[in-house]
Amino acid sequence: MTRCLHQIRLHPLRFLKTCVLYSTILGAAMTFTIIGPTILDLKTQVNRDISQVSYCITARAAGYAVGSIIMGMVFKKINVELFCSISISMSCLMTVLIPHMRDLYSLLIVFNLGGLVMGLYDTAANSFLLFLWGKEIGPFIQAMTFALESEL
Repeated sequence: MTRCLHQIRLHPLRFLKTCVLYSTILGAAMTFTIIGPTILDLKTQVNRDISQVSYCITARAAGYAVGSIIMGMVFKKINVELFCSISISMSCLMTVLIPHMRDLYSLLIVFNLGGLVMGLYDTAANSFLLFLWGKEIGPFIQAMTFALESEL
């Protein structure tokens, strides 16, 4: 713990960037789990039964997997700080679009795109944290995982 506090004192800007990542990952986790409490409302919104609306979960997971793979390939070629800002904004946009989708297929597309953006963001944020802290990443990656898992 004292080693972690020492690193924070030595690198306040890194710590500030880490805190921003933590807050955005917490917000991202909340948007990612929105389908759970709203699935019955989504069923009514698109006038389908729950078994059909539950494909939104699969669509989001598939998008997340593809986004993670893509980010793994392009991470070194992009400005990660800028990309994290853009992708979290896109995630917000996808969440805002959900209540406006009136048919199942458009809802599936929005969930899929939201999952894609979240996969991109999550992989970029974890990689960026590794870039920030290097060998001293231990407690910081654990805190990020806690922020993510606390919502899921």
